[in-house]
Amino acid sequence: MKPKNVIGLTTVVAATVFLSLLAVRWHVSQKGSAQFVAKSEQSVIDDLVSQRIRSEYGDRATLIRTLQAKGMTFESFHQQVKQEVEASMIDDLVNQRIRSEYGDRAALIRMLQAKGMTFESFRQQVKQEVEANATRH
Repeated sequence: MKPKNVIGLTTVVAATVFLSLLAVRWHVSQKGSAQFVAKSEQSVIDDLVSQRIRSEYGDRATLIRTLQAKGMTFESFHQQVKQEVEASMIDDLVNQRIRSEYGDRAALIRMLQAKGMTFESFRQQVKQEVEANATRH
């Protein structure tokens, strides 16, 4: 069984697809198209959940028994996987912004210190921007 905090290559690929779908949703202005993209995002999450079940538990019945022993529901497990993917995407966006706007992490940290900010507040700012852009469409 893999440690739960390790995201495999398939998950990274799926997260990249998910991120691409999210970016498309930002640029879609027609309601019908945006709904189609949202369904596609859900489909990616469902695929990730299925992959996690197969890789860590073998089958859904084993997962359900494990979740029951932990006092968790399938819905909470599904939400946990979604949150992990979203956190990974935010980390990727933060790293992209660091490279494109600051060159490296040290330069970002110096800038943040000069502004009295923490890295976590910067990360939170990036997350809020993503959420704001996603809800516009």
